[in-house]
Amino acid sequence: NKTINDKIDIKNIGNKLKEIRTSHNETQSKIADIIQVDQSNYSKYVLEKFLIQTYPLVDFAKYYNVSVDWLCGKTKDSIIK
Repeated sequence: NKTINDKIDIKNIGNKLKEIRTSHNETQSKIADIIQVDQSNYSKYVLEKFLIQTYPLVDFAKYYNVSVDWLCGKTKDSIIK
């Protein structure tokens, strides 16, 4: 079983959003446009001030080809199968 957690951890999501974006050398502004949110809201997700909403989270996962479960800390495997 790859499940590692029953709760969604806002800190974990924020860290992964930042880690993935910076590893691809992309700006907050670019990603905010892709997931259709204001740059200030994207920044709040990364800084753990707001929990990212479902549609932007799915858009982020699609853009980077990672699973939503992994972003939410539900699995150890980031790859979509």
